[in-house]
Amino acid sequence: MNSLQQPGWSKIFDRWWVVAIAVGLIRLVVLIGTSDAFVVDSDAYWSLAKTWHETGTFGHLGFDQVAKPTAYRPPLYPWLLSWIANTEIINKPALITIHLGLGVATCILSWSIAKELFRSGTSSHVGSSFLTTFAPGLVGLSVAVDPILVRQSTLVMTETLATLLSTLVWWTWIQLEVRGKLWNLYSGLAIGALIGLFSLTRSSGIVWLPLLILLTFASCFRRFPTVTGLKFIRFLLLLSVGGIIVLLPWSTRNRVVMGKTIWTTTHGGYTLLLANNPILFDHYEKESLSRDWNETRFHEWWAEKSSGSASASELQQDSYANGLAWQSIRDRPVGFAWACIARLGWLWGWWPSHVESTSRFAIVMIGAWYGFTTLLFAVAALSGLSHFRKSFDPCWLPAIALVLGICGVHMFYWSNMRMRAPLVPIVYVTCGSLITQFVNRPRRG
Repeated sequence: MNSLQQPGWSKIFDRWWVVAIAVGLIRLVVLIGTSDAFVVDSDAYWSLAKTWHETGTFGHLGFDQVAKPTAYRPPLYPWLLSWIANTEIINKPALITIHLGLGVATCILSWSIAKELFRSGTSSHVGSSFLTTFAPGLVGLSVAVDPILVRQSTLVMTETLATLLSTLVWWTWIQLEVRGKLWNLYSGLAIGALIGLFSLTRSSGIVWLPLLILLTFASCFRRFPTVTGLKFIRFLLLLSVGGIIVLLPWSTRNRVVMGKTIWTTTHGGYTLLLANNPILFDHYEKESLSRDWNETRFHEWWAEKSSGSASASELQQDSYANGLAWQSIRDRPVGFAWACIARLGWLWGWWPSHVESTSRFAIVMIGAWYGFTTLLFAVAALSGLSHFRKSFDPCWLPAIALVLGICGVHMFYWSNMRMRAPLVPIVYVTCGSLITQFVNRPRRG
């Protein structure tokens, strides 16, 4: 439909700066108005950034004030914070600025993705066209007010940066695809490099690249008839090379200072053990798949188990935790099977499990929000799969690969709601796509 048929005032919803102002104000109010924003450094990211800023070493300061290198956390977020870590306490104004910028950028990218994907299938009906114009802005606003992203934006945690990077990967793929440049020489390198940066923020991203390569390969000649075999193979190779180029300095650094080539972190063993241990398996047998389990008992058990290796290196501790986890899995295969189901449910939970400081009304509203959006996302995903053969759109490949990757990783490793933060824009774009397709469907008569 041309602009003469469309209500002029509705064009405001088609402006990126309108969305930027709206989501920026929302996030700014949250960041300034949250009393406990950036107060606690629960995962030691600020500590790592401060040590990096002061010594040039990614590590922790010992009692002798010498920095000890670590690979326990992914490096990109601490590196970003190291540029502002020039204060004794957490630099709250600088963190507000950084997280506000990252959050607004994520919302704008989500809006742009939705705008591109919702453009197809618009009917000549004025109301339908208006919805198609308005829906991308609604996606951006949904990302801005999403409870997980809002809460994580007030914490010294990686979710805000990780969500921006995951959305940037998808946005870049779509922009290249719709402009016919996806198969150009440097496109694969660029996308692979961005996925590498995401993996340096969230270790679970390490599976995204191979899954995307696999899905793209499975869709190759049948789904991309205009792409030659040589160009297709070149793209997949460059996709791999792009990711490796970004990850190689980190793995090489770990080989030099840690004594082992580590592509992700040394946190994997503990994360696997936290998700697969006798205490949690006992909980499944007695309390079903509830998320309210006694973590204190686990920490006491782990402290007892690791007491004999207190002087062990970080790598040895990681290996020991990994071994205990696999021992638990071998000893309790039924408990492990239940755990896989539970972790998938925990990943897609509708409300937080620890809610002592949250009002009952807020919990009900969060549950209602996620109940509706998650069910709509499931319906949209199933609908998309049912029409996959006849309505395949390569623009969705990175999103599908990331959803499969994060769900797959967190079926085995520790899982909770915040782990799905990088998927949040995908959820809202998918929901919006289903709604616009339903409204814009051909009418009989």
